[in-house]
Amino acid sequence: NGVPASKVRAVAVNISSIRPSEAGTYLTAYPTGQVRPYTATVSPRVGTVVPNMSVVGVGSDGTISIYNFRGDVDVTVDLMGYFREDVAARIVPLTPARILDTRDIGRVRAGKRLDLQVTGQGGVPGSGVEAVVLNLTSVNPSANGWITAWPTGDSKPHVANLSYLTGDVVPNMVMCKVGSGGKISLEASSGDLDLVADVVGCFTSDGSMLSSMSPSRLLDTREGNGAPQAKLGPGGELDLQVTGRGGVPSNATAVVLNVTGIRPDQRTYLTIYPTGEDRPLAASLNPATNAIAGNLVVAKVGSGGRVTIFNERGALDITADVTAFFI
Repeated sequence: NGVPASKVRAVAVNISSIRPSEAGTYLTAYPTGQVRPYTATVSPRVGTVVPNMSVVGVGSDGTISIYNFRGDVDVTVDLMGYFREDVAARIVPLTPARILDTRDIGRVRAGKRLDLQVTGQGGVPGSGVEAVVLNLTSVNPSANGWITAWPTGDSKPHVANLSYLTGDVVPNMVMCKVGSGGKISLEASSGDLDLVADVVGCFTSDGSMLSSMSPSRLLDTREGNGAPQAKLGPGGELDLQVTGRGGVPSNATAVVLNVTGIRPDQRTYLTIYPTGEDRPLAASLNPATNAIAGNLVVAKVGSGGRVTIFNERGALDITADVTAFFI
């Protein structure tokens, strides 16, 4: 599928769990040949489809491993991109910025393409951009379905970047090559829904190089790992040290985190941004009441080698697993 046979550091994949047979399971994706880490990549829900994008290091034989904890589950893997050792385009991490909210302009309808201008928006340069990194969120769909993202001007691929559920709020990270006019195209498979897009990074020739790693847990509020052993309450902020831990060097400019919100007592959202900067209008993940929900986050590193996690309402536990860093 276009991935070179050698010199590939990692792949960007959208992994979806499809109708697991038992509750309480999780999927872990990691480089083949390494010891399976104590981390979660996807947190499935019984009877539904749950997606999560991941950046996974490639094993020595060119494969990645996916482990299922409990029961049985169907899995799809859609390839979004790959990271080479000699790549010309590198990431420029950005403070999250909202570049689309259809609640202001009208809902997206199935089969009707939306072309989104990404260059020159939210800190993305006006030229020289190969791809963008977005947190894409579906809001209150009228039916179950999925969103496909692709470069404007290209043929629409048969992939799902975000699988949405009727009446729910579901986010997912999207890495998409930029098409003609500095735009990407978005299309829903069924029903109608609102879409929100927050840009968190872009790829240019003068950005930072990715280094993949075996996933490592940097935060678990249930155990006092990375923060005091306590739930994060309403309006609360947590400054998480990400450099100098879990194999992340002190000079990393950004980290790739799989962040999971665990059983909040109210529906909420989390915003993850560089420590020391003003909190942006953006959402990194949207856990529902008493649910477990995760999302991949590309987080620009702030002052002291930290990132800040903000919780909008209620109280919840949070885990964060680092899967890669940029330097």
